[in-house]
Amino acid sequence: MDILEFQYRYVAQMAAFLAVAIWALGKGDGPEKATAWTFVGMGVADRMYHDFITPTSELESVDYWHFTLDIAVLAVLVPIALRANRIYPLLLAAFQLIAVNAHIARDLFTEVSAFAYALMYILPSYAQLVIVTIGVWAHVRRTSRFGRYRAWRKAPEPEPA
Repeated sequence: MDILEFQYRYVAQMAAFLAVAIWALGKGDGPEKATAWTFVGMGVADRMYHDFITPTSELESVDYWHFTLDIAVLAVLVPIALRANRIYPLLLAAFQLIAVNAHIARDLFTEVSAFAYALMYILPSYAQLVIVTIGVWAHVRRTSRFGRYRAWRKAPEPEPA
């Protein structure tokens, strides 16, 4: 079965992201909540676009809606990754960068097939789902074993003048 033709792919993925986001809301700290809810927000924005603007995705050329959405998510994930006292947000940002680069590659190289283009910008979100889930699980596990710990890195102190 072709992953792009599975009609409930989006629903299953968003249900999983929503479940992880609710789990993060109850058991997570700032980075867990911010990353999980970022993906829920991305899913809601994408669904609204496809419900109200166009039901299809552009695969024969750059899909500017998904390119813009991927850049917006990257713009949210990078600051989280740089400030979070965790490693997994860096992986989330790296996979998001892969999705952004898929659109750039599609624009630069017309030989990229529509199927390959779709896989390059869709598959990273599945890896991100696994990473967010593991991140929340690791936080819950660490908190239960060692207690609370700092969610965000301290800002560097300015150099004396």
